[in-house]
Order: sequence, then C-alpha cells, then structure tokens
Amino acid sequence: FLVCDYNITSLAGIERLTNLFSLEIHDSELTTADLSQNKYLNGFSATNTKLASLVFPVDSYLYTLKVNNGELSNIDISNLKRLDLIEITNNSLESIDLSNNAELKRIKLNDNKLEDVKGLSSLPVTNLEVAGNQLNYLDISKLADLELLDVENNNLNNIDISANKKLVYLRTAGNDIALINLENSNVKLKNVTFSHPTELKLTRYEWVKDVPFEDENFKQCILDSGHEKVANVVQLACTSKKIKSIAGIEYLQNLKKINVYANYIQEADLRANRLIDFTATRNAIRDVKFGWNPELKTLQLAGNLLEKIDFSGVENIEYMVMWGNKFKYIDINNLHSLETVYLGDNFLTEIDVSNLMVLKKLFVNDNRLSEIDVSKNINLIVLVVRNNNVRSLNLKNNKKLVKDEVGVDQFVRVVR
Repeated sequence: FLVCDYNITSLAGIERLTNLFSLEIHDSELTTADLSQNKYLNGFSATNTKLASLVFPVDSYLYTLKVNNGELSNIDISNLKRLDLIEITNNSLESIDLSNNAELKRIKLNDNKLEDVKGLSSLPVTNLEVAGNQLNYLDISKLADLELLDVENNNLNNIDISANKKLVYLRTAGNDIALINLENSNVKLKNVTFSHPTELKLTRYEWVKDVPFEDENFKQCILDSGHEKVANVVQLACTSKKIKSIAGIEYLQNLKKINVYANYIQEADLRANRLIDFTATRNAIRDVKFGWNPELKTLQLAGNLLEKIDFSGVENIEYMVMWGNKFKYIDINNLHSLETVYLGDNFLTEIDVSNLMVLKKLFVNDNRLSEIDVSKNINLIVLVVRNNNVRSLNLKNNKKLVKDEVGVDQFVRVVR
C-alpha cells in the first residue's frame, strides 16, 4: 500500500514495486502515471492532480480505478479486464470504450466532455453516473442489473428505462426530456430528479385501495372520505390523522385541493401533481418539492421546520402562509401574483418584495429585519413589521395603507 500526499511530479521507479497492491495520489503536479509493470495493483486513486496520461499492464489485476479532478482527455482501459469500479470525474474525457471490461459494475464519469460511452450493452452494471457531459443519446436497454442511473445535465431528449426492471434511482434533471415513463417501474417519485418540461407517466390505478401509499393512515383517510376510485379524488381534508407521509399522492392525478393540517409529515413531493391549494400547516416538514405547477394559487405551510424553499414552477401563487418556520432568507420576489404573505415568526434578516406589484397584505412580524423597502408596493393595504430591528419605515408611496393597518413598534419612525 502506498499513499502519496506530497506534491510529487514523477512516479519514476514505481516499476520496481512489482508487488504494489494499492496506490493513492493526492494534491500533486503529476501529469503521467506509467503503471505498466505493476501487474498486481488492485486499486489506483488520483485526486487533484494534473494527470493526463495513464498506462496499465497488459494483464492487469486492477479492480478499482479513480481519477478525480485531473486532466485526462482520453484513456485506454482495454487491459483492465477485472475492473469492477471506474470513477473518472471532473476531467476532459470526450469518449470511453468499456467493451473489454466485462466485470464492470460501477461507472462514475461525471463532469467530463463525453459525447459517447461505448461498450455498455454487455456489462453487469448496477450504477451508471454520467452527469455533466454532452451526451445526446444513451442506450441502457441491455443493462438488466442497473439500479442507479444519473444522466443529469446532458443533452438528452429521451431516456427509455422500460427494460431496467431493477432500477431504483433515476436522475435526469438538466436535460430536455419530454416524457419519462415510470409505468410498471420500481422507481418511486422520491428517487427521481427531472426538470421542466419533463412530464412523468405513472402507473394508473383505478381503485384507491390498490395505490401503494407509504402511509396507511393517509390511505384510510382517503377511503373514509368516501373515495373509492382514484379518478374521483379531487379534494381532500386529512387533518389530525397521525399521517407521517403523503408519498403516493402522485397517483392522485385529479387532486386539486388538499389539507393535511396537524399531522407528522416531514416532506412533501408534489412534482407530479397539479394542485390549486396545498395546506399542510402544523407538521414537521423540512422539504417540499413543487415541480412545474403554474396552477398553484394557495400555499399554507405555517408551523413547520422549513429553512429553504424553491418556488421555481409555482410563480403564480397568490396567497402564502409561512409563519413559524426557520427561514433566515426566502426568495419570493419572483412570485408576481402574490397578494397576501404571512412570514412572521421566522429568522429573516432581509426580505425583498420590490417586484411584488399586486401585493396587498404583508406580515413579517417577529423576525430579525433591520429594514424593509415597500416603496414599490403601492397596493399595500396591510403591513405588519412588529418585533424586528426596524427603526424607520418609509410609506410615502403607499397611499392605500391607512394608519390602523400598519403594525409597527412604538419606537419606529414612520415617514408618510
């Protein structure tokens, strides 16, 4: 075993270490590694180098190969017939041929310049990660053992996973894929990443009792509401039902309004739904995903554990209640349809509402704000900023805002 943490520039002499089993190189100026005499080398790893050339023995015993943050533009691994794992990330590979690597199970080639990956079809691959490349096409139809596929940030417009029955994780965000067919797939929504305009085709269930909901309490609430058929579930109220998960909601394609007030929900994945109203006040939600849903108008997530939230795809929200979370910062300035916002009882140190021209009611009390600019919000009729560090408030442009509808501390200087 040999670990080189020093800034080495040459491996001259390594050919004498004929029994070397493992070699690791970190943070060096090394550009070339000739390992042609190190037949019994089992593992090679190079991180943060200038490695641009690698030479291997004719009959190599190499099992794992890792080159991260290097300068490889091409590599010949045809002699590595025993290779189980290859990890070459953040290099400049334009192509790679895996035809001779019949034992290869784990492939990680993220952040290169790959336009093609040759020789995939004959391999027992379980993990294939090729994110951040220039792939226009990828055929994975012969990869029967594939469990994880990451093709994020490529140039793909199609991905067919119909033959990958063992697939569990699918990452496709940052492509221009029109449709991902998850029908009869083992891949669950929570294990998928995708970007607009991608649409998902999910397994269609006729009966609620057959839907694979993660939480039986959630399923029972739907059934108790008198809904037997999935198509009839348009509006739901499941308050105080001890629900821990709403996973499976993606199969309720006609659902428009749902209220899950006062449960134990920790995350909400709504990317496959087209909701108008989502209310999940007083839960334990730390993460919520919306996807592309311009129909969402009402969002109530007060009394949760949210520290951040991404509103991409739901820019048409009109009514938002988010008090009692853990936000230090929240970006709502692109939600141009917002009329009412409750953001009290958070940890906000700043808030930008300069683009919210139709904003009428703004509640930001009990935060840590030292200033707030509402000069562009000429339609404001209610403003509450009590219990902050604000010392001065300019309301010259807010002609619709009467004195009784301004909630400020007594020491705040209000300019009209």
